[in-house]
Amino acid sequence: MLLLHAAAAFQFHENKCEPNTSLPTSEDSKRIAFILRGDAYRGLSYGSTARGSKRGFMCTPFAVRIQRAISASHIDYIIAPLEAAGFVVDVFFATYPCATDGEAQLERLKGFYNRNRTRVVHIDRVPRPGATQATPANIAMKSLRRMWPKEGYRSVLVWRFDLVATTPMGSKMIKLRPAGNTARCDPQLDKDGLARPARDFRCWCMPLTVSCDSPAGYDAYVSHGDIAYLKYEDDWAFGFPGKLARCAVPVFESDALAMRTFIASHETNYRLAKTGPVLTVSPKRWGIYRTDYSPQGPDKLCRLLRDKFDGPPCPATAELGAKMACLRHARAANASTVKEARKATPSWFWERAHCDNATDFIDRRLRGGVHGIHRRRPHHHSPP
Repeated sequence: MLLLHAAAAFQFHENKCEPNTSLPTSEDSKRIAFILRGDAYRGLSYGSTARGSKRGFMCTPFAVRIQRAISASHIDYIIAPLEAAGFVVDVFFATYPCATDGEAQLERLKGFYNRNRTRVVHIDRVPRPGATQATPANIAMKSLRRMWPKEGYRSVLVWRFDLVATTPMGSKMIKLRPAGNTARCDPQLDKDGLARPARDFRCWCMPLTVSCDSPAGYDAYVSHGDIAYLKYEDDWAFGFPGKLARCAVPVFESDALAMRTFIASHETNYRLAKTGPVLTVSPKRWGIYRTDYSPQGPDKLCRLLRDKFDGPPCPATAELGAKMACLRHARAANASTVKEARKATPSWFWERAHCDNATDFIDRRLRGGVHGIHRRRPHHHSPP
């Protein structure tokens, strides 16, 4: 992945960044900041569209086991390779505590990352009332400013807790490319005074007045990869070099991730692209863990977490996976009947998972029959 950023000459749009004295970084810095934001212990809430409706999936024993496995992917595939290369990785949390045993669960989370050493250097406990998608990033950036080391950070990674690292860093070659296809872009459509981007979200080359429509323009844009922003996908994660911190941190301190006026990552990348190239890599080395089954059977991320990181078991077939997903929604809603479960589950997900074909399965388990692999228990537990 493009995670380590070397120093390189680049013409900033100075009027859109803070002064050179803000967040200075030495060219030989050997420190990395790894910021994890948002909800930890999310569980598999895919198909639950309202923020409040996702809470029934969170902080259960099943969700804890999933988070432990995802965190292990961060350690083994991102942090450990960096440490082996001589870097010190400072881990920051900006998260919402669990409603039950919140402090104990935060201690458990720290343990997932520390592993008998000190990696987690700061935890921000984000109050949920009034928070937006942007709030954890806003708060984390303020902590990053306050704790910025004298030598600075070589790179800053901003990840969601449910983003799985799928390949060890440095194990495979990657190719850089602009974060999207820019063939239908018109740079005249975007003006600085606009509340949101007018152009297609795939047009990150244009704010720098560099066209990616031609091979020469494409190559010129990608050639700045050693001092560029890394876009992962949607709002899942971002990376930026310390040299761009004075430009990037103000963007993440803004409401760019709030999802109030535009899809979060589009507006964020629009703002970032005014000061530096926004690139991604091919093929991807990450994935959001939302569901444990696919039409072909067990989801590939479920298999990875199960086989490499002691994650939960995966459903043997797509049919069983869909039934278990329907049951998870029923239990998350504290439903006691299929009728209640259907009412609480978004119709598009109920239909997509064919939950009407699983009513006997759901009913038996809600009535206290065989519970299957995703049984939801009261989450009163203490850290290991």
